[in-house]
Amino acid sequence: MLLVTSQMDEGGAETHVHSLAAALVRKGYGVTVASAGGRLADRMGMDGVAHITLPLNKKDPISLAKSYFGLRKAVKSGSFKVIHAHSRIGALVSSWVCGGRKGGSVCLVTTVHARFRESGLLDRLSRWGRAAIAVSDDLRIYLLTHSRDILPQNVHVIPNGIDTDKFCPLNKKTHDCLRIAFLSRLDSDCSCAAYALCRIVPRLSQRYGNIEIYIGGGGEEYDRIISFAEAVNRDLGRSAVNAVGRVEDAAAFNYNADVFVGVSRAALEAMSCAVPVVLAGDEGFLGVAEGDVLDKGAQTNFCCRDCKKTNDEALFEALKDILDRSNEQRQQLGSCLRKYVMAYHSVDTMAKKTMAFYKAAVSRAHSGGGGVLLCGYYGFGNMGDDLLLDAAIKRSASRFPHMPVTALTAGGRRDARRYGVRCVRRWSLFSVMREIRRSEVVVFGGGTLLQNSTSRRSLWYYLFILRYAERKGKRTELWGNGIGEIFGSVWRRMTAAALSGCDYVGMRERESALYLRELVREYGLPSPSIKLERDLAIDHTALGNGRAEYILDRLGISNDTRTAVIALRGIEKRGYMASLVRFIGALISDGIKPVFIAMYPYEDMEACCRICRAFGGVLAYPVSASDVAALMRRSCVVCGMRYHALVLAHLSGVPFIGFGGETKIQSFCRSYGGVYYTELDNY
Repeated sequence: MLLVTSQMDEGGAETHVHSLAAALVRKGYGVTVASAGGRLADRMGMDGVAHITLPLNKKDPISLAKSYFGLRKAVKSGSFKVIHAHSRIGALVSSWVCGGRKGGSVCLVTTVHARFRESGLLDRLSRWGRAAIAVSDDLRIYLLTHSRDILPQNVHVIPNGIDTDKFCPLNKKTHDCLRIAFLSRLDSDCSCAAYALCRIVPRLSQRYGNIEIYIGGGGEEYDRIISFAEAVNRDLGRSAVNAVGRVEDAAAFNYNADVFVGVSRAALEAMSCAVPVVLAGDEGFLGVAEGDVLDKGAQTNFCCRDCKKTNDEALFEALKDILDRSNEQRQQLGSCLRKYVMAYHSVDTMAKKTMAFYKAAVSRAHSGGGGVLLCGYYGFGNMGDDLLLDAAIKRSASRFPHMPVTALTAGGRRDARRYGVRCVRRWSLFSVMREIRRSEVVVFGGGTLLQNSTSRRSLWYYLFILRYAERKGKRTELWGNGIGEIFGSVWRRMTAAALSGCDYVGMRERESALYLRELVREYGLPSPSIKLERDLAIDHTALGNGRAEYILDRLGISNDTRTAVIALRGIEKRGYMASLVRFIGALISDGIKPVFIAMYPYEDMEACCRICRAFGGVLAYPVSASDVAALMRRSCVVCGMRYHALVLAHLSGVPFIGFGGETKIQSFCRSYGGVYYTELDNY
């Protein structure tokens, strides 16, 4: 693995990279870190981690060129399978390397450690790789909200990991005063709690007598804090506030504290040392770390983002809560915090999850020209079609393991970054013809592609691909397809001729298989090899662990609230929509809260927002398929006009009701134990 970050100086992200690299080395993997160097870079050699010094902390063209050629040289000379970028510049340069001929076989993944600065140019230049890690739930939602360069199902939450052997409650010295520790970079955006501590020292001294504050860290605010601390000490007539500057050994700094004040990784390290913690920082305040506060803290990587602001009174009350307890009670709280860190935030757990993440990202089908060409309604932002392409890629890897995969999508290069395979824009007919000539197998991977009830151009497009592939002698296959209504004798004849020449036809509905058989017989054509199979998403979708609890908490829905997941189809006819609206009203009268999801935001978002406002429901957006499945498992019932919303409900084991005029909805409900809305009276 090659880990890439801006620099290896002090900070949570840098310590995260160091801890991850050392843990992977202990597990027997070869790890190299590329950065601009720094204090932590000098220590990595002792852990068996190699280091490459490159100007990855600079944005000027010369530095970017040096970083690019340095990384390219490292990839060429090494046997790296993964480049893991931990900074925006590092990810951009790494994407150039992985996109080149020398790095085409290397998988790029990234980690989001904090909210990034937004701008039109930066957003366009940002690259998130084949998959991304967010260290907390809120950062995952933030990334999905501000980037179209990665799919929701490819963003995973892996919390920070702490070396619990290094940060442990040993060598604690006895002292005759209460000690409060604060550790952080002392820059303008992360020193709010340090100033607040200085301001409340007189009140703490008046209540507890001999109390000492130790402020660790360096930065642009360090000199101002020293001046402030000296003024406080002069007023008190003793040295109560001690600004100790940069801390080389954070574990030793925490050992002798009675209370720690801070956020993020520093707070987790203090918890691992069995020190009671007050979560307070520039981004928010949560108070004493215990009970529900730990769950809320974990949602933001213990940074308290979007929580109430840190102020002197709140900090004083939280410290009073801890300091008023007996020494035994504080030790008991510290012991509970250490057990929490060992259970959920140990470095070994983080390394294990990260290695599983690497393997899943690398296991994607090989990308390149030729091989398997996947065709479908891909790249338009429809969650159902995104699931189908992901499933088709996995099936290609198992059915044709040595063939590279190319997909025809709406986004071209953008979709290549999102799906991890070579993607070609489906709009260019000459590009499509070129890809067919280069391929060995042409596959229609899921969906109801062959129908002209919505558009004749769509049917012509897919029939052209089939007929052209057959004329060029390519193997043609349909995987988990459906066939819709085809109007007009000319179109019916063309469809029958195209399907008659297919080498394999997998139909996902019995009605579609019978319709196809009748169609080819109608024109006296030989019947293709037809097999009834399940929808691709049913067999290949890995739902994973969705973040339902975080999403519902963010939407203001308590754990004891009964919910129903509603998936509208924005272009559905009024009569069908009116039936669903009446049923939503019945659910609400029964005390059930509707949670709306937009499976295809381009078509569904307007209707979702309008009906959501009318009924006082909530809209869950953005969400991945695993999030939707998790919300469904948490709900009483799923009501869907979108086919793959019902598929997810079936996979989640939740009762579902299908609405709308599409035959595939009715067929799925009857095949998989759901209820079609016309049967509601009997139900």
